[in-house]
Amino acid sequence: FGPKFPKLQMEFKSMRQYLDAASFTRSVLLPGHNAPFMDPRFMRKKLSLDIVESVMVERPQTVLLGCTEWQNDEIAKQWNAEVYNYFVAAAEGRKDIRTHPPLPGGALFDLADMLGLRSASLNLILRSRIAHHALRAELYGASAAVCTSLICDPALPWESQLDASVRLNAVAALVSAEEYSDKYTKKILCQATLQRLRGPLCAEDSASFDAIVRASVILESETS
Repeated sequence: FGPKFPKLQMEFKSMRQYLDAASFTRSVLLPGHNAPFMDPRFMRKKLSLDIVESVMVERPQTVLLGCTEWQNDEIAKQWNAEVYNYFVAAAEGRKDIRTHPPLPGGALFDLADMLGLRSASLNLILRSRIAHHALRAELYGASAAVCTSLICDPALPWESQLDASVRLNAVAALVSAEEYSDKYTKKILCQATLQRLRGPLCAEDSASFDAIVRASVILESETS
């Protein structure tokens, strides 16, 4: 059937993709919800990244599915140190890399994969949106873990001004949040960002950069 009707086969494959994504959204991400974007016909008309973000807008706590331990401040502090050490070891190519705690947003990445969001550049943007919505929900430790992966994961690109902007905006928002009390994690995140930042900054990024520098100076004095 497929070889004789390749266009029809592609159409069926696409429809199956959106049916699976809609079913996953209803049963796992947003049970009991009935938002328009959960309809597979609606999904086909929207950008895949917008669909995943719509889930987070509807319910920011979806970033913790499968990893609710991030809600515990003490666990989050310990896990953030482990996440940072893991990515540093990975970037250095060390052989003694241990596994890291589950990163927030795993179920959202499953949805993104169903919708075909698999490129490194889209992964970068999606992580930044997860960090943003975790912060919006006052899940500070979870947001910090995702920001750490944005900065330190060697698999993510640093090829354009957008790559830098996405990172700076996410980190600046988190380290500027006075409600987030884990000063050590915030300090390490500031230092990692400033050490790894590449290329010239555009005018739009200067405020975020200044916020990170300012937070870094304050946190250094408060944790010394």
